[in-house]
Amino acid sequence: MPASHGDPDAELKALREAAGAIDETALGILEIAGPDAGGFLDLVTTNDVAFLPRNAAQYTFLLDPEGDLIGDALLYRVDVDRYWLTTSPSRSNRVAHWLAEVLARRCAIDLQVSSRALPNDLTVRDIRNARDISARTVIGLAGPASPNVLRALADTPEDRRKVARIRRFTLAFARLAGTDVMVARTGHTGQSHGYELFVNPSTVESLWDTIRARGAELGARPVGWDAFRADGVAAGLPWDGHELDGALRVSPVQAGYGALTRAHKPFFVGRAALLSQPFPVDRGIARFQVVAPIVALPGNGDPIVDPSGTCVGLVSSRPRFDGLPIGLAYCEMRSTPVGAQLSVVVGAGSGAMVGDRLTIGEQTNPIATIEILPRFPK
Repeated sequence: MPASHGDPDAELKALREAAGAIDETALGILEIAGPDAGGFLDLVTTNDVAFLPRNAAQYTFLLDPEGDLIGDALLYRVDVDRYWLTTSPSRSNRVAHWLAEVLARRCAIDLQVSSRALPNDLTVRDIRNARDISARTVIGLAGPASPNVLRALADTPEDRRKVARIRRFTLAFARLAGTDVMVARTGHTGQSHGYELFVNPSTVESLWDTIRARGAELGARPVGWDAFRADGVAAGLPWDGHELDGALRVSPVQAGYGALTRAHKPFFVGRAALLSQPFPVDRGIARFQVVAPIVALPGNGDPIVDPSGTCVGLVSSRPRFDGLPIGLAYCEMRSTPVGAQLSVVVGAGSGAMVGDRLTIGEQTNPIATIEILPRFPK
């Protein structure tokens, strides 16, 4: 995915007011299939696979026995005993390797019960890199005009009905622009109408070109990383290595996703370690907005300072646009309640730590004022 396709401001506007086509072909896609697929996934992911119906999806996490993140993922139940798991490009190899090791029983899964074994009547296959007709890759489509773009792509009235009926975190199989597509209402932007189109790699370029051609009349355009990420940050979506894991080892619970770590399950890999962490969390992820007048946009790592001069947080995902000056930060929760106005020392993000004393009056860097927002938009 390029940083932009030439005009990042126009791309963000299209994403929020019309539709954006997103190159997600680098996403990892694993197929987990077989009689034990659901039971296996329920034990190696944090969410509730047992209650995931066919043609539905869920966001979830894979942890190691010490509670550290292997990867976050979207899990799709595409048939009774067949699931697709998509992971970020930076995590796909690690997730695939770890699942293979678990399935082969070559690694620990429970530090308290060393004899614990998982069901294994299943296969794990990388279908992004498959060299047959089962191979799949992904195009993203998001924005309020996305449903109209999908209807313009549909081959038949029945295909139009199928895509019109897709609710959030559900999927359907349809023919779009002469191509067999699995259409899922999922995505990585903040748009309520966001879709991911799973197609064979041999047809992905022609489908991309058709989306651009037929979508142009509806205001659709290709969207690059800057606009894509800014929209996700505004919605509070975490970024691997920033709001998840990374140098700060941010856990899913600290990132605001405690509801997706299903403590009622008797076991999942990493459960004991995750539940041993303090709750409510002392430090976690906060969402903020730069308050006008905007003198400068904070950068990653810039310290957030309270009125006493104490660093109470660090910017983890910087705002990218003056017109959408929303970012995310790793913060002390007690010091960053919703509505609090704090200062950010812009450009000082090299070495500052939470708890340091930083006298605002002595800083030569620009000072931005921010307001803490609810963790996720309503």
